[in-house]
Amino acid sequence: MIARNFKVVYLPDGSSKMKEFNFSRIKLFLLSATAFSLLILLAIYSINILTDGLYNFKLKKLETDKLVLKNQLLQMQKRVENLKTDVDVVIERDDEVRILADLPVYDEDVREVGIGGGTVWKPILSSFYNDVGEISSDIIDELSKLERQIDLERESYNEIYEKIKLNEEMIKYWPSIRPVEGGR
Repeated sequence: MIARNFKVVYLPDGSSKMKEFNFSRIKLFLLSATAFSLLILLAIYSINILTDGLYNFKLKKLETDKLVLKNQLLQMQKRVENLKTDVDVVIERDDEVRILADLPVYDEDVREVGIGGGTVWKPILSSFYNDVGEISSDIIDELSKLERQIDLERESYNEIYEKIKLNEEMIKYWPSIRPVEGGR
């Protein structure tokens, strides 16, 4: 078989000279393979740069979202602290009303309304983001404790109400001012 050569004729603009290139099949194949390989490498490099850019964009978005979430959690933590202060005031008033109703005051251990054991949320949440997970876990613990304290206060007020209803007639005749010893 006769070896075929391929000719490429090139006529530049503004020039009357013609350029001619001769290629054998092997040269044409090697040139095509090299061009194709370069195209593939360029495509891989471009995809790599694009994915890195997209990854960095998403990473920055996650970091800003984390910062926003952390700030919101810190605000929630302040609100929980305010609620704790309000519950403490309610507890003080409850103690005073229990004394007036002739009921025993709850011990401090009972007021702590502990459930024992560790928190379930801490290991789960701290695996996401150390500081955000810890803050959210603390908030969940404090809210759980506040819920239990409110339930205890609700039970206490029901107990006080029942005791006052039971002693309603006796309370009507209690003096509003405590008598002084010695009859003065």
